[in-house]
Amino acid sequence: MADYNISFKKDDNNSDNSNDSNNDHYEKNILKNKFNFNYSDYQKLKIAEQYNELYSKQFNINNENKKIIENKKIFNLSLNDIFKNVSNTFTDILNELVIYYNEDNKNINNFFIIFTLKQRLIYIGILIIVISFSLWLIDISK
Repeated sequence: MADYNISFKKDDNNSDNSNDSNNDHYEKNILKNKFNFNYSDYQKLKIAEQYNELYSKQFNINNENKKIIENKKIFNLSLNDIFKNVSNTFTDILNELVIYYNEDNKNINNFFIIFTLKQRLIYIGILIIVISFSLWLIDISK
């Protein structure tokens, strides 16, 4: 059981004794136990429940998104997936370079954005390593 003190302001419009500040307020002791709710307590409880539900849903969605992103990282992919992604990235780059070539307003930022969009830098690096390795094999086989 809890004891709550609630202060009320007296509403005496006919009172001429307004100089006394102690008489302007009075306190009322209200005893409540943990099972008695008034409407504001109920609203606070419902708002807290809604917040907890939304927070838990958002937390679960964030965890699922983290798992999806973690599975898309390059060190979690198989070699087959990496080669598919390299070929898809290369075709996307070629398509965007053709679109860039046909544009009237060309600037160097848009050119470099084509190569740095999403995770293309990783796949471009893999492509450069494969090309350099193949050129090295051709050079030493002479």
